[in-house]
Amino acid sequence: SGQAYSGEEVSAWLSPLGLTITATCGVRAFADQVPEERLAEPGFLDALLRLELAAAQLDPYRRIARYIHILARKHVELF
Repeated sequence: SGQAYSGEEVSAWLSPLGLTITATCGVRAFADQVPEERLAEPGFLDALLRLELAAAQLDPYRRIARYIHILARKHVELF
């Protein structure tokens, strides 16, 4: 029962830290909607994983996913 934050809220926290978002992916856009009995079908999990990976960076699927995975990078001056 943790706190849920939007992608926009997380982005607002990262910017002052000098972090730039490089990718935003949805996680579990479809998996939570699958009836449990389907998971035992041969090949179903592989197909579901391919579907999740294909949709992870596409709206609206990214936005309706259960979780959002945000990747950020900090620019560091070496010299």
